[in-house]
Amino acid sequence: MKEIISFLKKAFRQDSRGVTLIEILIVLIIVGILASFAFPGYIKMRETAVDKEVKSALKLVQSAQKIYRLERPYFYGDASSGCTTDKSSEINTILHLDLVNSNWNYCVDISDPATHADYTARGTRKSGTARTWRIGSKDQEASCTGATCL
Repeated sequence: MKEIISFLKKAFRQDSRGVTLIEILIVLIIVGILASFAFPGYIKMRETAVDKEVKSALKLVQSAQKIYRLERPYFYGDASSGCTTDKSSEINTILHLDLVNSNWNYCVDISDPATHADYTARGTRKSGTARTWRIGSKDQEASCTGATCL
């Protein structure tokens, strides 16, 4: 402990010379180089996490649709909209879910409006890269469509 105190006293003496502008610039350049290596990995990791968010939400919709179908002879869905608008609040109310739509617009459309026998749930990215994830009544996993799917 005495060594640390004596080191700090020496470091903060009035006659110490401090750091030069060149030393500060060199440190900033090194930090900038390290950040340039880390930033692309951060962006990819963030997009992967956002994709996992929608895949998880679509699996929840699929499970809720199975329960809905047990209670009624048809699946929930909208045949008229064609998934052009966000239906998150309606999905949350009817299927008793709590989808957070901060990154995605959710909707469910029906392939055969007469029977409501099949549906497709979609999550479309609100901002950033344009991509849509979808899952149907017979799908095991959600699939991505769009030019920027990871």
